[in-house]
Amino acid sequence: LFGAGYAMAQDRLLQIEFMVRAGRGELAELLGPDLVGTDRAVRSEGYTDAERLGFLEAEPERIQVLYRSLAAGINRYVEEAMVDPGSKRPFEYSLLGIPLRKFTEADLLAGGEVGARFFGGAGGSELHNQRFLRFLVEKHGAEAARVIFDDVVALEDPDAVPTVPNADAPAGGEGSLGETPASREAVWGRALAAAVRSRIAPDASIWKQRILGRLGLSQGASRTIAIAPGRSSTGEVLMMQATADGFDIHIRGATFEVAGLSMPPIGIPVMGRSRHHGWLVTTGENDVIDLFAERLDPENPKRYWHDGEWREMEVREEIIEVEGEAPINLEVARTVHGPVVEWDLENHTAYSKSMTIWGKECSAWRGVLGLATARSRQEFAAGIREMPVNYNITYGGREGRIEYWHVGRRPIRHPDIDPRLPTPGTGEYDWRGMVPFEEWPHVANPAQGYLHAWNNKPTADTRYGDTTRWGAHYRTYLPISLIESDSSIGVDDLKRFNRTIAAGFGSVDLTLTDPRILSLIHI
Repeated sequence: LFGAGYAMAQDRLLQIEFMVRAGRGELAELLGPDLVGTDRAVRSEGYTDAERLGFLEAEPERIQVLYRSLAAGINRYVEEAMVDPGSKRPFEYSLLGIPLRKFTEADLLAGGEVGARFFGGAGGSELHNQRFLRFLVEKHGAEAARVIFDDVVALEDPDAVPTVPNADAPAGGEGSLGETPASREAVWGRALAAAVRSRIAPDASIWKQRILGRLGLSQGASRTIAIAPGRSSTGEVLMMQATADGFDIHIRGATFEVAGLSMPPIGIPVMGRSRHHGWLVTTGENDVIDLFAERLDPENPKRYWHDGEWREMEVREEIIEVEGEAPINLEVARTVHGPVVEWDLENHTAYSKSMTIWGKECSAWRGVLGLATARSRQEFAAGIREMPVNYNITYGGREGRIEYWHVGRRPIRHPDIDPRLPTPGTGEYDWRGMVPFEEWPHVANPAQGYLHAWNNKPTADTRYGDTTRWGAHYRTYLPISLIESDSSIGVDDLKRFNRTIAAGFGSVDLTLTDPRILSLIHI
């Protein structure tokens, strides 16, 4: 892993720099006042360095050694670039005025948090839904408003195409405690891309392309296909991954013999292949973020009511450095539910953000490590169990098995809570634990002979929360129709499928509609 860190820095030092700055809320220091809002959000929802190091120190000693080896490899290359900037410093550092610096373990952990939260969590739109519902009530009255709201922000859609085929779903509906597939919002991506563009001369278009490409700010989405031996022209498992960003790394030695796609500063394949198996990943897009409405003390807005008593918020001060402007002081507050993200002092209310990934981002690195070093299906499944991040993971083994899990921590909510709207934070409606591993949506060797995961809902009975809705029209229709049109699929067929899908709006547009649905429309 020392070598992997070195190689990653050699190829992707600029991306490591920006991921670290994104995770620490330090973009405005480099790119100016346009990024202050992004830094505010990240600081408000982030950790202190002491907390980050505490997460690492809570991991098994072997994990700590491996992570620190990766960090040491990154910094070895940085040291060499400081001595020989002419040949080892990325040219963008000079172009953007970025000083070379060594990274602390807390820095790299912060950079890893970006990927874990961006790709592994959705939800948190309760205030948007609440404003929408209030608008409907004012316009149509309470009764009609609720009918419209339930239709537009539906909790269930049994017609949506699930990853686990209905014919293979266990009796009782495995995954019924799930809440939703979802769209996600980049905390920093679009703003960062715009800021970087604004810093580069208009005639330097080739440099714009290279910088933005290396930062990983591409548009698109990931999709995966696994073909079982019975439908494969080779008689073996075939797998295809098409994703929006990433670079390949091949690690060989000790317990490693693995190659695949990674993301700085993670340093190990998030998806890829070993001698025994391959595995594919897409974002799970489940509702794993809730906003809790805290009742504030009218005499002291830093006190809130929880479990029958007034509690003091945890409060700390942060300073945001801004290029060309004075620093900004930021007060960060937390409740038992998480960081406070919005205040409504007029109504003595604050909204705290609860995330199932909270404090578990470092454990996600351990989980990915387990998938990458597994030497059997059983070891791979053990790694799956360790994953706190909400992903869809598809497995294909040399033994001919294809398998799918919808993984990660998902909350068990109070049965009286509407997940589309803020949850009262007074205590009686708090989360009741996490969905146990045994109830994670899962299927092995489906009768249809293939698996297709493209951020669609995992099972037919998965309930939605406060996130985007996928129905029968959803873009998955195109890959599925291509797969089902051919009973014997080869590698060239998968390449053709990928080109066909990528050439259409389905590769970037989540609202792509199955043309067959037009037959139901009467004008």
